[in-house]
Amino acid sequence: MDLVEPLREAAACEGFRFLSRLVTEWESGSNRFDAPGEGFWGALVEGRVVACGGLNSFGTVGRLRRFYVLPQDRRCGVGTAMATHVITCARSAFQRLVLRTDNPAADAFYVKLGFLRVDEPGVTHAMEL
Repeated sequence: MDLVEPLREAAACEGFRFLSRLVTEWESGSNRFDAPGEGFWGALVEGRVVACGGLNSFGTVGRLRRFYVLPQDRRCGVGTAMATHVITCARSAFQRLVLRTDNPAADAFYVKLGFLRVDEPGVTHAMEL
């Protein structure tokens, strides 16, 4: 999790706590993204970790979680590449991919990727795979 620390710090400066939860869950063993169909990935640019994202399993549904791109590395394609990779991995294991965000910029990003806005408990966006 040391590689995620710069991302966690940047996210915290933006008011996002989900990467701190990622570290806590990883260290406790409560979520290591290691169930069948799951994964956790990072993106490197010039040797720096600039993005991360995970996929958790809930039966036939995958959940995109802990997705973050450093502010200075946004709008250059790394987020789209990372999300496309997660979606591709999800297609091989799940029938549906969901996520939750309350961030307007993230909402626009996910809609552009093909997610639909939904009104479900704990879910704001979904993609049928």
